[in-house]
Amino acid sequence: MFAYSAFNAVPSHSTKYKLEDSWQTDRVRWGGATGFSQKDKRTEGQADIKQGTRMRARTWKILSYVVALPGVGVCMANAWIKLQRQSHDPPGFQPYQHLRIRTKPFPWGDGNHTFFHNSHTNPLPTGYEGPHH
Repeated sequence: MFAYSAFNAVPSHSTKYKLEDSWQTDRVRWGGATGFSQKDKRTEGQADIKQGTRMRARTWKILSYVVALPGVGVCMANAWIKLQRQSHDPPGFQPYQHLRIRTKPFPWGDGNHTFFHNSHTNPLPTGYEGPHH
């Protein structure tokens, strides 16, 4: 069986110091008897935190170069390949009655074209205008 000190922090059989008073227990528990002061431990802990932060930053930097940038390249290549395979002709015009309804003319131009009208992609109620390339 283990016999524990006053604070149950340090087993009395595992330390070479006799823990008779509570101040000695605190001293061993917080590193005073080992030769390290609180300031040394704090500085050592801060160094560990900084080192851990550097390692995490290095990991994400490596992941960015090894995973993210090639992933962007693959996506760009995929988009370019699909663009090459795509037909540039607009789909056939279907004169659906519920689309392109004009109850009153637009207040600009001839009243039939929307403000951002593109004759290549936007059909009028009667169909596409002119030849398409």
